[in-house]
Amino acid sequence: MMNCLVTGGTGCLGRALVAGLVALGHSVRVLANGGAAPRGVEFAEGSVEDAEIVAAACRGVDVVFHLAALVHVKDE
Repeated sequence: MMNCLVTGGTGCLGRALVAGLVALGHSVRVLANGGAAPRGVEFAEGSVEDAEIVAAACRGVDVVFHLAALVHVKDE
């Protein structure tokens, strides 16, 4: 069993990955800006742009699945 972190775990692809990991018996933590994590999954709310939040979310995990994306990219 692995301790997994899924960034963007409340999005369409993230939810599918989380469900699969849970079905395989892995421990899952989701880091996302919003939404709701499935039952049995630890939820950390925040942005992957915040280094402190990311560092805290990564503590104790064996693998990170990075699926988070910026919804609004700034025009420069």
